[in-house]
Amino acid sequence: MLIGIILSGESVLDILLTLIAVLAAVFFAIVLHEIAHGFIALKNGDPTAKFAGRLSLNPVKHIDPIGLILMLFVGIGWAKPVPVDSRNFRSFKKGMFTVSIAGVTMNFILALFSFLMLGVMSVIPASALVNNVAYAVYELFLMFFLYSTLINIGLILFNLLPIYPLDGYRIIETFAPDSRYCRFMRRYGSRILMAVLIGSYVLGRIYPPLDLFGIYMNLSWVERLILLAWG
Repeated sequence: MLIGIILSGESVLDILLTLIAVLAAVFFAIVLHEIAHGFIALKNGDPTAKFAGRLSLNPVKHIDPIGLILMLFVGIGWAKPVPVDSRNFRSFKKGMFTVSIAGVTMNFILALFSFLMLGVMSVIPASALVNNVAYAVYELFLMFFLYSTLINIGLILFNLLPIYPLDGYRIIETFAPDSRYCRFMRRYGSRILMAVLIGSYVLGRIYPPLDLFGIYMNLSWVERLILLAWG
């Protein structure tokens, strides 16, 4: 969980730098995810998100307090869903599909950019860190790109779950909006999602292999890929 990472610093400066890096990574991952949904909806003919002020970098307009708390303490969370009115789409299927994948596509772009920037950071020579300030700035950006990579990959995996109201469900809804599955999810999906999150956590404390959500969201392979690529 992110709050544990933040508090694990060996000094006040370490804790402060980690806090800034994590909050910045969470901010860009969540806010740009929602802006992407609203922007693509606008391009498809629906200005609802624009009129609601959701095409803004102002975090107050996007952050859901519960979602942010869960992100910090559990490792996964959400922002306020961007309002979308599919009746305004010029093409329903094209609009629904492109809006549905816009958020995770943005997270993928952010993860890829952050991953590549870790490579850039890895080749900065130690001689360039001439004083404590330069080293602190270097450490801050290094942590930001590391957590940005991990958080954005985590959000992709989470949002692709085919459970209402996540993006994975929206993709299915694009092609089968009146299916029995979609009707069931619209009615019970939110409760199912909370049951999955809470149930997996509780069962995982009893017997780790039962934490199916935790296993699915395990990002150790991303950390190994970063180490393999950049050392």
